[in-house]
Amino acid sequence: MPRAGAGHSHSRRAAPTARFETLLDKVDEVLQGQQAIIERLDRMEAALHDKSKNKGGRPVTFDWRAVERAILRHANVDGFNTRDELRAFTEDFIAQTWSHQPTDRAIRNFLMSIAEALLLF
Repeated sequence: MPRAGAGHSHSRRAAPTARFETLLDKVDEVLQGQQAIIERLDRMEAALHDKSKNKGGRPVTFDWRAVERAILRHANVDGFNTRDELRAFTEDFIAQTWSHQPTDRAIRNFLMSIAEALLLF
């Protein structure tokens, strides 16, 4: 006489395997995202050192790209849990890096799309 549940051992093993494969897919997705961030940082760094012809226009007052790179690096390593953490990090970075500070409104406007991209609500 077969024991109770004997016919279900295969399905119990399949569920953890499927969950493990889903987890592996998510890890691959995260690694691809990190690689994309690293590649973008490399392109941004190269663009900063581009000594091509002056394209004209008013000189840049604040190097927002440097702030963006710092935010991306921090997000990639430690992450941000809230908009307040993102804003505090940005304000600290600006205070340490620039002698002249942008307005609070300029910082908020700059961070708006970044916070949305990082899914910080």
